[in-house]
Amino acid sequence: MPAILRGSYYPSRSYGNPLYEYAAAVLFASGGMVLRSFYSLVLALASIFVFGQLLDRQVRGTARFLALAAFCFNPLFLINAFAVSEWMQVVFTLLGLLWFARTWLESSGAVPLAGLGLFSALLVLTRPDAALVCACLCAALIWQIGADRRRTLVLLGTLVITGLLTFSIFVLLNHGVAFLKTGILFSEAPYWRRLVIATVGVYSVFGPVAPVIVALAAVAVLRRWYVGGLNAADSFWARLFVMTVPVVFLRFVVLPDKLEYILYLLVLATLMLAYERLRLHWLALYALSLALPSVVTLSL
Repeated sequence: MPAILRGSYYPSRSYGNPLYEYAAAVLFASGGMVLRSFYSLVLALASIFVFGQLLDRQVRGTARFLALAAFCFNPLFLINAFAVSEWMQVVFTLLGLLWFARTWLESSGAVPLAGLGLFSALLVLTRPDAALVCACLCAALIWQIGADRRRTLVLLGTLVITGLLTFSIFVLLNHGVAFLKTGILFSEAPYWRRLVIATVGVYSVFGPVAPVIVALAAVAVLRRWYVGGLNAADSFWARLFVMTVPVVFLRFVVLPDKLEYILYLLVLATLMLAYERLRLHWLALYALSLALPSVVTLSL
């Protein structure tokens, strides 16, 4: 932060988190750590609002309440709602990206497409590894529109341009491309230990029951596709989750040192379950399981 306030930029770690680091520097100069913490709280409240907007008229009443409760009462969300870190900015930009993606699916308009490109850039500038999630989202969108040629080309063109501009910003801030050789971090632990730690991490975030519910719902989706074939009416959120979960989990296995790396799955799994129209008692168990780590936590 001091370097930013003096007009220079040095990544805090890896490739850096420039969008948050610049915001944090300005906030710290204006109001210190208190204002930075308040910024996280504002983003958390805004994230809850946007998440509620993603639950449209198909998710109503008790189901809507349970989905919102599952999202915002998880301790990982609650802790980061007051933390001086980039994760609430990640959640907010992710939800904004998802909102524009859904709007583009419904309208094919230029404004949602521009918003999709803008928020993908904001997300990656906040967390560079979120580019993996953006790639999964792009693939899910193409799948959802049936690989329609015109819409696919427009989407790919927008995201390629956005990606090049975002990459150019990283090159500019890091004074060249040398950061590509040194910015990727890996754990030195054996693969089996990383896998165990990552699996325990999933249960530490989702609680004892939610991972089973999510897995069963995902298997049911895959079985439905296998038996009945792909259906345009299938939930976009189910497709996005099925495509994203292996990528995000493998990324977590590579470096399982922060539970926040699977915050993406918390958002996507909750949206998938809400739109799969589970019976209320299963959705209630899911929400309760996500809140349970506030009381009991398993760690290695």
